[in-house]
Amino acid sequence: STTESASATLLVRESALDKGVPAIELTGGNLDQPQRLSVIPAHDEPGAYRVSFGKLGEGRYQAQLAGEADDPTARTIFEVRSHADEVLELTANAGLMRRISATSGGATLSGSQADEFARQLDEHLARSRPERLSKTTAWDRWWVLVGVFGVWTAAWGLRRASGLV
Repeated sequence: STTESASATLLVRESALDKGVPAIELTGGNLDQPQRLSVIPAHDEPGAYRVSFGKLGEGRYQAQLAGEADDPTARTIFEVRSHADEVLELTANAGLMRRISATSGGATLSGSQADEFARQLDEHLARSRPERLSKTTAWDRWWVLVGVFGVWTAAWGLRRASGLV
């Protein structure tokens, strides 16, 4: 983007570092002449370097190792654009959305089907979420507790009346 600073990462084999750290030449776009940029080591990885191009105007640029004009592996091409078309075009791509829904097993809905959407969402949630079970112990119900105490009291009274206690 024209509002961001462009940068690149350069990976160099350790055997190639005997020649020294290479420089980068930037050409293209609205540059009158090639710019020669130096690289800086990236973190503590051996052979990894960063180069910052700064903010560039719109256009197509080529970054290559200085002195390696014939080697296609020593260059990269990138494009800098303003995002005006992305900012102004806010509508969804209908064809892409249909393809995503078909691939993922979803369904396409128009904007006027809000009730249908709510129904399908409820069905999906019912299918995808496990049923919540709420377990309550028997002692949490008052009538069970009273019943158990009643049985214990009756058994104690019967044993007492029989002379067993």
